[in-house]
Amino acid sequence: MARFEKIGAQIMNRSMSDGFMAPDPIASVLSDPGKRRAASQLLGQAYLTARCLMELNKDKVEAVADTLVERRELYGDEVTSLLDRQRLAKPEIEYTDESIWPKL
Repeated sequence: MARFEKIGAQIMNRSMSDGFMAPDPIASVLSDPGKRRAASQLLGQAYLTARCLMELNKDKVEAVADTLVERRELYGDEVTSLLDRQRLAKPEIEYTDESIWPKL
């Protein structure tokens, strides 16, 4: 979880505000160390999962990117349909494999 937290913390906006009644509700929540830690861990897990998914499905991800470059814009059902047609494979993630972790 510490590794996920470190990844997530690097992704998150690090601007902090003056606590609970701050104008930015996200900054208010993230000023709580426990909530910030949990958010960082979830974000880190999502990042690693997305990275592994893209690695496993590299050719399909490139096909999606090519379609987007060609069309310039996709909306709602077009995006869903394009992704469904790719039939992306779910990665089996081995967390002890050091090669899947980003270099921080």
